[in-house]
Amino acid sequence: MDLKQYRQRIDEIDDEIVRLFAERMEIAAGIAAWKKEHGLPVLDVGREREKLRQIAEKTPEDLRDDTARLYARIFELSRGRQSRLLGTQDEEGKR
Repeated sequence: MDLKQYRQRIDEIDDEIVRLFAERMEIAAGIAAWKKEHGLPVLDVGREREKLRQIAEKTPEDLRDDTARLYARIFELSRGRQSRLLGTQDEEGKR
């Protein structure tokens, strides 16, 4: 594979990541509505810890630290979206 082909494949993967991220955030909006209806807070520390553990098990060992940082950021963005949709503050006190 030459550089152009590598870059083309990266572009294709990025398109898929963006599509999946948008889908994930849309589901997070549904979760926010459910949490509001049931009086639950946005942050569920136990769920996040368990999810990170599951993700780590699926990740090649040499990528686990990077994957954990990636998902910590994804969780942060998801919580922020849920908080905005609910009109509540996130765990950092931001509106």
